Amino acid sequence: MSGPTGRKYVFDTCAATFLIKEDRRMHDILPDLNAGKWYVSIVTRMELRAEPRMSADKLERVAGFLESAILIPLYDPVEKVAVDIRRDFRPKILLPDCIVAATAIVLGATLLTDDDRLKKLVWPGYTVHPI
Repeated sequence: MSGPTGRKYVFDTCAATFLIKEDRRMHDILPDLNAGKWYVSIVTRMELRAEPRMSADKLERVAGFLESAILIPLYDPVEKVAVDIRRDFRPKILLPDCIVAATAIVLGATLLTDDDRLKKLVWPGYTVHPI
């Protein structure tokens, strides 16, 4: 999923679900996605895989999406930024969302999200593309 632009995108769970479902909200950004790199936080991977009662078809599409993305584990720099965001925005932004936002910040990537709280987040190095 890498291309000449070098753009990086981190998917939150909602944006990943939209892409997996081929939701029309993702059509405008698809050309940019195909020219960049896709990342998912360990949180997004867990949330996607934990959805109850998924059909075999959806399980396959989720697996395909996750294979196409670069997984970012929870490591010290992400943890530090996530904790700082959580401390500053408690209770407005939940810890899992802080981890996803911190993943984008640490990578220097744009977060793709439909989450209103994450759309409004202002933080050094944070770039968001609302879906």
